[in-house]
Amino acid sequence: MTIYSEITIPQLKKIISKTSNIFDIEEDTDSVNFKYKDKDQDNVLVIVSEIDDERIVSMMPMNMPDSRLLACLMAANNWNQRQDAHGTFAYIANSNDKYFVIIESHLMLRGGVEEENIRLWIKNLVNHINPFEQQIISTVAEIGEDSDLLKGNGSGLWSAIGEFAGSVFNAFLDDSGGGGGH
Repeated sequence: MTIYSEITIPQLKKIISKTSNIFDIEEDTDSVNFKYKDKDQDNVLVIVSEIDDERIVSMMPMNMPDSRLLACLMAANNWNQRQDAHGTFAYIANSNDKYFVIIESHLMLRGGVEEENIRLWIKNLVNHINPFEQQIISTVAEIGEDSDLLKGNGSGLWSAIGEFAGSVFNAFLDDSGGGGGH
């Protein structure tokens, strides 16, 4: 039984290669990349990198549809609130003028981690890919384009923000005795 408190990229690649349902495993100077076939039979790229001596990170970037930034932000937030998203988190990032919604997971090696724990951590991220993609796709479909959401016609984002701010302000006044005839 090997215990890792630090790990090299070649060691990481060797462990990842023992994980089922992944293929096209490649390493470069600071990461191991592999592919996983999602439920739609798409080849999904997963990147595993060493952040520092004690921490490794795995992430799966998903191309963000054009003109859907707000929907993707809401989808990432919805993912982060899910009870079944344990061990992962989502966010938006850009690279070379392209935007991505990313699911990410970190593993601390401090104190030592067995090889099996690393494989199960990789498997945890892979097992979250299909529900994550579904969360993004369904939220983007429900919310629609940013331009539709930002319209101030009473059903857009600005209207929703105004209603929310008004209800918070009214609740504050009620609690502080400043309104409602207290």
